[in-house]
Amino acid sequence: MIPMISVLLPASTACAPVAASELTGRWESSATTRGGIASVLEFRTDGTYLRSLTVIVDSRYVADGDMLRNPGTGEADSGSPVRFRIENDRLIRNGMRGEERAERVGRPEPGAPPIVGAWRYRHYTGGTAFERYTTDGRMLFRLPMPGTTKGCYRLDAEASKLTISAGGQDHQTAIQVAGDELQFMDGDHARPYHRSEFGPWYEIEKVEYVEPDHHP
Repeated sequence: MIPMISVLLPASTACAPVAASELTGRWESSATTRGGIASVLEFRTDGTYLRSLTVIVDSRYVADGDMLRNPGTGEADSGSPVRFRIENDRLIRNGMRGEERAERVGRPEPGAPPIVGAWRYRHYTGGTAFERYTTDGRMLFRLPMPGTTKGCYRLDAEASKLTISAGGQDHQTAIQVAGDELQFMDGDHARPYHRSEFGPWYEIEKVEYVEPDHHP
């Protein structure tokens, strides 16, 4: 299994760069708990490996004028609508906890409704929540949890072997990559992941919320 150790490598520790491969990128577990918690992995060409437990909820939304219906519930045509507005790069919603402000991540999509794209805001748990609204009516919610595992990895593509070094330990596992599908092979049991459709559009390494005016 992928190691569960939550550790950040010292700043002086550098991983050995690896060649770009089918493994490079952001992957999300295809299975979640009842609470929507899933494992999210990232493999970078500088040899860095990241693993985060993240709340993942994919649902539908309907934006009708200044009303937004049920993002996050999966039932776009039911429930109480939320009044919203967009001011420059701020998405402002009037919800149960009062006015909620989200900051746009990246640039607006040309020709798309203003709400389309990625947004970040302070979640009531204290972390940073991310939402992505798509042109086809999907809303992707991601809430990375504290305790990101950071380490190094090596890939033996010919042998389909992945070695992860974290917390002073090495762990080797067999993998299979086919397009946008990744499987960790544990005997006869496979643990499937799928490639993030929009790449690393949300942060999993720094999960504490920072006000926009105080970004480093």
